[in-house]
Amino acid sequence: APSRGGAILQTAMQDGRLDMALADVDGQRAAQAAASGSGAFAFAPDARGASQKAEEKEEDFVLTPGDLCETLTLCTVRAEESVLSDIITELPSGLGVQLIELGEAAPRLRARVRAGRIQGWITAKTSGKKPALKRRPSELASAPPSFEEGGRYQTKSFLLVSAGESIDTPWLGGVKAGSVVKVLAVSSKVGTRRRVKVQSDRLADLEGWVTPENFLGEPLLVPATGARRSLRASISTGASATAREVLERAKAGDAQGLRKLFEAGGGAG
Repeated sequence: APSRGGAILQTAMQDGRLDMALADVDGQRAAQAAASGSGAFAFAPDARGASQKAEEKEEDFVLTPGDLCETLTLCTVRAEESVLSDIITELPSGLGVQLIELGEAAPRLRARVRAGRIQGWITAKTSGKKPALKRRPSELASAPPSFEEGGRYQTKSFLLVSAGESIDTPWLGGVKAGSVVKVLAVSSKVGTRRRVKVQSDRLADLEGWVTPENFLGEPLLVPATGARRSLRASISTGASATAREVLERAKAGDAQGLRKLFEAGGGAG
């Protein structure tokens, strides 16, 4: 049988008193009206400091599903809209997310967001009217960079390589920040999450699709410098051949062959 405290908690959850109590802790329980019928919701920025407030614009706090946003504080991601649902993870302050859906506005504004493969509900504005989410900075709303098929680009962060154009396809591996890749194809789909098919210069067998921008629209692939291209062109054949041989011997379980390769100084590095 549940304890007395557990029974009280269960009853409070059922009749909504727990949510009211949580709102009282924050000091507010005021219903907010949706701005227009477009699904947008507006709220004023709080006074978090003169310098930060001066940089923020009122339109940055008008949220509409589909917006690319930025977290303003540590956000707890939950499986459902309810603040009592299971916790999935936490998102740090300053992380780029995509707004998928807005929930009820009272006592706190809830929003369903996606960050990479993480998807769930966070609080976009507390019942104390403190914003936890805002639209991405306007300077990042410029047109995304174009990619030339056959061109070589350098990665600015670790990129996962998928088998297909969809992000839901199996992972093949990853390329480290600073790696040079060759663009083989560019997705024809238009949207916030473009996809580019690449081939690693270092591992010729690694070929697949990557996402070239993050959720804030910042590029993760930039044109490789001339020096980097020249250096890679001079060693790509040997390095790729060695990498292929290492992979083949590893798959075959040829420990002795691998040992000979590395003793000869031919490791994939």
